[in-house]
Amino acid sequence: MKSILPLTALFAAVVFSGCVPEVKTDIKPAEEIEKIIFVTSSTYIVSDFGSLVGADTLCQNVADNEPSLSGTFKAVMSDSTVDAISHLSSLGANVVIKNTNGDAVATGSADLWDGSIDAGVNYFEDGTTDTDNDIMAFTGTSGAGVNLVNLSCANWNDTGDFAPPAAQLGWLYKRERNSPIGGIEPAVVHLDTKWINGFGINCSGSSRLICLEQ
Repeated sequence: MKSILPLTALFAAVVFSGCVPEVKTDIKPAEEIEKIIFVTSSTYIVSDFGSLVGADTLCQNVADNEPSLSGTFKAVMSDSTVDAISHLSSLGANVVIKNTNGDAVATGSADLWDGSIDAGVNYFEDGTTDTDNDIMAFTGTSGAGVNLVNLSCANWNDTGDFAPPAAQLGWLYKRERNSPIGGIEPAVVHLDTKWINGFGINCSGSSRLICLEQ
């Protein structure tokens, strides 16, 4: 007569024979995506774009005319009703924002607006820069990505000489200059909030645009 193993013995045989199914716990991270940010090589006056949408169109035109760039671009800019942080696409933690020199500026939207960036936005659409002059751009935006009251030239539709309204600029690069107290002030690539909120001018002035791939 054939013997029958008790149920507990049979279970033990299965467990210790290595027949328990393997449970995989490794989770692959989200694939890294790159988006490009640049400052325009050309300067503009407010009437050249006339609105937030007009600034987007200028950014797209600049990108379309640069062979190394593709995709959809928008201006890093606010007006009195729209904050830059909501005007731009929300970029996740797997999105690396790079300048046209290949440097990682920020990782995702949260990192872009946390008060500092990791590399400068002082490179033009073609990957060049200008070390002989300050580089600034219209933004109307605080370091947190929100609009600044009376600092977007009446929704980028005022070209007057008197403030308010006025234009808030991002100060991306400060050239080397003589110090008023003697000596030389070294050149600075601004990585703190000055990159987006660093200077102000009247609405009749000219400046550049910062453009971010969406």
